Amino acid sequence: LQPNNPPQITLVEPPSSTKRASIKFKIKASDDFGLAEIGVALQPPYGSKQNIILSQSQDAPRSLQRDFFLDLASSDFAGEKVELQLYARDNTGLLAASDPIHFTLPVREFT
Repeated sequence: LQPNNPPQITLVEPPSSTKRASIKFKIKASDDFGLAEIGVALQPPYGSKQNIILSQSQDAPRSLQRDFFLDLASSDFAGEKVELQLYARDNTGLLAASDPIHFTLPVREFT
C-alpha cells in the first residue's frame, strides 16, 4: 500500500503583469496520485478571500510545469495590492498551498 502524500506546488518565478494586464504565473506542481486542480487564492485588502481555478484535469497528471494566465484587470481590485497563494488538490482530495506572496494587480490602460 502506497502512502498518499499531499501535492507540491511552487512558483518557478515571481508572477508578472503582461502587456494585456493579465497576471502570468509560472507554476510547478506534482503529486503521487495525480493533480486534479490548480488554483490561486486571492485575498484582497478588503472583502473575503476568493479561490480561482486555473486548471482542472480529468487525466490527472502527476507533474506539470507551465504558465497560467489570469485576467483580473477588470475586477474591483485592479491596481490593489493583494495576497496570492497557489493551491493544488490531488485526486484523493488532499490540498496543499504555496507560501503567500503580495502582488499589485495590473490595471488595464486605455489609449
